[in-house]
Parts: sequence; structure tokens; C-alpha cells
Amino acid sequence: MKTLIPIGPAAKRLAGRLAAALLPGCSIALLGPATSACAEDAIVDAAMADIDGDVRQDLVTLTRPGDRDAHDVGIAVYLRDRDLPILKRAVLLPARFWGTDSAGQQPEITILENRSIKIHTENMAFGRSHWERTYTLSWRGGRLLVAGFTYAFNDTIEHDQSGSCDLDLLTGQGIRNGRMLSLSGQRIELAEWDDSIGMSACGLDN
Repeated sequence: MKTLIPIGPAAKRLAGRLAAALLPGCSIALLGPATSACAEDAIVDAAMADIDGDVRQDLVTLTRPGDRDAHDVGIAVYLRDRDLPILKRAVLLPARFWGTDSAGQQPEITILENRSIKIHTENMAFGRSHWERTYTLSWRGGRLLVAGFTYAFNDTIEHDQSGSCDLDLLTGQGIRNGRMLSLSGQRIELAEWDDSIGMSACGLDN
């Protein structure tokens, strides 16, 4: 799927600056990664597009605590006001995802043509256990739902130790290690999400 807006370096900088400006008392970074001076959080990625169906540009950001050793990545969603030319924060959830600022561990965000938000996290650089996780989020009825969860892993030494799962949580349909998977559909808000939910549904929690 294509994103609604090309999220290149210039677009990411613009989205990051807008996010920084929306945080009360925070400075706007003119060069380099945008930061929140008040919360000491770094905006590590951002995307702009319509996510609530009103054909207006919304903003979603991923943030990481200023402590470079912290792996917790948060998310903030800003919706365009229907009457005023401003963005209002609708969601602020810290520590929802995993990521660092190192190559092969950096989280990414895109907004798809169907208005879904895709968050990609990975560890493809350190250790022998490599993995990728993708979360598909959907704004429905004022709630940010986890609509999909995709997980793939492999051992770089023991190559038979690998697996994958791609699950549509809303319908319960998916594919695990190349085979169809059918479960009961779930409507889980991101605020209530834990990766163990997806791993258990995929049968990969052992």
C-alpha cells in the first residue's frame, strides 16, 4: 500500500516540527530531529494524512524518552479541528512499542491509503535473534484500535529456528508459518494492548 503523503526527509522534518510546536512549552527544532524540550522526548518518526475520514491532514508521531538507554517508544495522535485551522491531541500513549536510535532498531511510521496507521519495529542488527513486528492501527469511533499484528523472527545461526504470523485482529483471520489461521475477531484499543496478546493469538508465546 502507498502512503497518502510521501514521507521523505523533508516531510518527516515538517511533521516533527509541527508535533514539537503542539506540545505546550516546547521548542521547535529547526534542524535535525525534532525534540520536546519540556518532556525531553525525541520525536523519532512522524507521518501526516487523514486518519479519521474528514479529508483533513492529521498527524501521528512516535516519541522516545531522552534517556538514550530507554527502549520505550510512545505514540501521539493529533486530529485536525473541524472548525479551526489547528491540530488537537487526541491520543498520547507512552511506552507502546520498542525501538532505539541505532540502525536496524529504529521504529517507523506510515499512514496507508485506507487511513490505517502502520508502525514497524525491528531488531535486525544485534545478536543472533532477529525479529520484525508490524502493528496496523485504525481510528474507529474515536478509538485507536490494533487492527493487525505481524511478527517474523529468525535465528541467524540456527536457521531452522524461524517463524512468522500475520493476523487481522478485527476478523480473526491470518496466516501462521504459511498456513491459514482462523480465530475470533477482537477489538482491542492500543491503550490496552500488550505484545503477549498478539503472540498468544499467533501461538508463538511459548
